[in-house]
Amino acid sequence: MSSNKGDIHFLWNNHVIGVLINIRELEILAKRKRTVKPGPPSPAAVAATPAQKKGVLFAIVALMAIYPLFFRALFFDRAMFVNHIIVAAVFILFWASKWKNKDLSFIRTPLDWAVLAFALAYAFSLITAVHFGDALYGCLKAFNYFMLYWLVGQVVTGHRSLERMAQMLLLGGLGVAVIGVLAASGFHVYPGAYNKGLIYSSLQYHNATAAFLAAMSILSLALLTGEEKRGWQITYSLAACLLQVIVFATLSKGAWLTLALACLVLVLGMPGRMRLKTVYFMLALGAVAFVVGNRFLAAVTGPRPIMGIMWILGGLVLAAAVYFLWEAACYLIKSHPRGRVIVIAGGAFLILGSALLLFNGSLGISRYVIRELLEIGQSDHSSYVTRLDFVRWGISIVKDYPLFGAGAGGWEGLYHRYQDYLFWTTQAHNHFIQVWVEAGTVGLITYLGIWLAMFWSLWSIYRGLKQRPIEAGQNQGRQVWSLVWGCAATVITLGIHASIDFDLSLPALSIVWFTLMAMINAALSWQGKTDGRAFSGWPAAGLSAVMGILVLTMGLAGLASLQSASQGRELLEKARESKSDNIRWNMMEQSARSYRQAAAIYPWEAEYHAELSAVYAEQLAMAQARGDQDAAQYYKNTVQSILRADNLSPGDMDIQNRLLDSAVRTSHLPLIMDRLDAATIANPLDMGKYETRSTLLWMAAEQALRNGDQRTAEYCRSILQIPDMIGQQQARIKAKAVNWQGQKLEVNATIELNMARAHYLLGHYHDASAILATLWQWEQNPEQQNPEAKRSTQAFYAASLQRQGKTVEAQAVLNAQKDERAVVLYNQLLGWQVPQ
Repeated sequence: MSSNKGDIHFLWNNHVIGVLINIRELEILAKRKRTVKPGPPSPAAVAATPAQKKGVLFAIVALMAIYPLFFRALFFDRAMFVNHIIVAAVFILFWASKWKNKDLSFIRTPLDWAVLAFALAYAFSLITAVHFGDALYGCLKAFNYFMLYWLVGQVVTGHRSLERMAQMLLLGGLGVAVIGVLAASGFHVYPGAYNKGLIYSSLQYHNATAAFLAAMSILSLALLTGEEKRGWQITYSLAACLLQVIVFATLSKGAWLTLALACLVLVLGMPGRMRLKTVYFMLALGAVAFVVGNRFLAAVTGPRPIMGIMWILGGLVLAAAVYFLWEAACYLIKSHPRGRVIVIAGGAFLILGSALLLFNGSLGISRYVIRELLEIGQSDHSSYVTRLDFVRWGISIVKDYPLFGAGAGGWEGLYHRYQDYLFWTTQAHNHFIQVWVEAGTVGLITYLGIWLAMFWSLWSIYRGLKQRPIEAGQNQGRQVWSLVWGCAATVITLGIHASIDFDLSLPALSIVWFTLMAMINAALSWQGKTDGRAFSGWPAAGLSAVMGILVLTMGLAGLASLQSASQGRELLEKARESKSDNIRWNMMEQSARSYRQAAAIYPWEAEYHAELSAVYAEQLAMAQARGDQDAAQYYKNTVQSILRADNLSPGDMDIQNRLLDSAVRTSHLPLIMDRLDAATIANPLDMGKYETRSTLLWMAAEQALRNGDQRTAEYCRSILQIPDMIGQQQARIKAKAVNWQGQKLEVNATIELNMARAHYLLGHYHDASAILATLWQWEQNPEQQNPEAKRSTQAFYAASLQRQGKTVEAQAVLNAQKDERAVVLYNQLLGWQVPQ
């Protein structure tokens, strides 16, 4: 015993001494730290961790996917060029990091190949492009979409990141919805976000807004179904309800039909018991959204638009109640012996009560909504008929451009030549047809390939999750599949509506569509299901470098050219407002210099050359007025700019009209008629072109007669050929073209007057008087408000009668309405030397 006590005492003393020594060492060390100045941290201490780098890259890519939604869908060139620069820069930097890490992997799955092939198809469309500048612009967009698609696939590496990307897309949808709500409620938060009862939001088109928000509501329902945390479930419930409120308030029956089909798709793909949860929230939140959407629409179109916000807030309260009813039902079923019976009875009561309120009108369905609902079943409605006609016209274009297509912008440049009634639309309203026209059969195959590859990827993911053992209590496989299928249902939603509208022609919505495709593809990749033939190594790296550098360079060039053209436009406007000839001339010179710079930086934009031709034409007029010897050079410059713009956009009606204006400013009739011919070919059903032709030819004939020009008779005979030109086009007009827009294609009063004038100059007095007799009766109608046409009709009618020896009749016409100027013109006509 004594020896044990001694050992214990010895150990205790040593332990105490050791502790005291350690405490002393700590005190000394603390004093040293207070006296020594801290040095710079080591690089290892400040370097970002791989997880931090990954998080930053994820945030950048996610923002690139959603920010275009708030910049007018990148519809305008300036915003699109900026997007090119951003996406290409991130793509290049990401590849630089891969090269540094000796990772040259690129294409891994069939969906990767399909999206890359789609971009390359637009590159091949440049071979047969109708509008090269537009086709190049479309090709750059296709490369942009591929790069962003690829970047999304790099940052979505697991279920967590897949969910975060879906949340970011949903956040973008909520932002678009909130802008629409505030704009409709009277707050000017975004230009053009609301107009005359229609919600445009930041996408600037109400049908596209409705379709996009419908798609995002499907994504929100998918997130809700797979979520287990109460806070997130409530958030997703509120989000789905808000999104669908705006869908119903946008008055887009196409979006409503799309939403119904999308809900069916979502339910069919949901696993097991999750399907019941999806159906409940889909129906309950949809009912709340329908009712609130009606009341919101009635409020914002009434005297107090701000009340719309109150209805939105009330709807969100009801959406929360829908969620808590679900929770209560689940609790009753699990905890109460008759919980299932109580839940079924309560549900039946709610359904019956809602039906009674609906049918007796207590819910106050808007008359606008009733009108749209009634139109859904009208197969002869213009929205259905015109879209079918667009398909016919598109297929006709494809027959002439079968392989590589007419390039982006091909539809707008060609459809007028193939239509059988006049209708104005810049898009085919069917993305399958749009792609077929733009990228040909090659492009259509690649677009269909994207869809097929997506469905193949879904099947592979489903099989992989089904075969993977699920850990007890986590049910991770079902959560992953519900989210993946939600992404697919969202893709399908956008695709369905894009088959009847031009949603995917808006870059922002195409970016969302490709982002969702990339998310599905990523789910396939991080499960190891990469059955596609891989493309990697230096060839892949080289292709990526070329693509990134091309888009970056063109984005920078396009942005710089826009800036120069903007300066030129501003200078031209100031020059036109100036009263000083010298200042005006100097500003014209500066404007021309700016436009030349824009055209040099980005020579494929027809608008720059068209606007430059207008500047040269005005300089020509000024030079001729002051007898400048350089007038011939300005005329030459005008013609060259006109030809360059025409070669780039021969079917763009806006460009053709600008070129015609420039030609008219030159006062050179052959050039004017040449441009008029080109504009007529571009849109042969446009009555205005034939009317303008007759007027210009008459002005030329009259001037030629005064100058003793022998071409007077030639111009007159050209006027008399116009009815035959119109008749040729009338032969291909669709019977009962009820959707015709603009003037009807028929010989009108203006053309008849010019024909009568031409007959008079040619000595066909009987023909002239026959036409003028009808016109004279028509011109005496008090509703006619064109005194110049009335005066000319009176003078020519009287003169043609006098030439036939019918003096009494001629005098009666002159006396019918006293007009001294008509009498003066009459006397002039009698003194004209009529050509033989």
